[in-house]
Amino acid sequence: LSSEQGTKAIAGCIFGRKNLRIVRLAQQNLDAVPEGPMLIIANRDRPGILGLIASALGEANVNIGNMSLGRQQPDQDAVAIFNLDAVPPASVLAAIRQIRGVLEVSVVNADPSEKN
Repeated sequence: LSSEQGTKAIAGCIFGRKNLRIVRLAQQNLDAVPEGPMLIIANRDRPGILGLIASALGEANVNIGNMSLGRQQPDQDAVAIFNLDAVPPASVLAAIRQIRGVLEVSVVNADPSEKN
């Protein structure tokens, strides 16, 4: 996975014949469904950060369909993948980047037939 912040290793697997999963991202284990617009956030593992992110999305009327979290140890870095119903506006992404403890913000569209 490449972004303006650099490149991160990503690992996936298939359950059965069709159920794709992202199971590791940037040395963090998780279980995310790779579909539709995905908001990928690296953050410090601190109380309240995910609530602020969810509130920013909700205020912009962007629905979270699914969410997966990963961390190795409490109080260190963590990763969150939000499956969204729509790509958030640039202003919302900018607001999320300003949240104390948020380290990186990326949007990936897992459906190549649709454009962000």
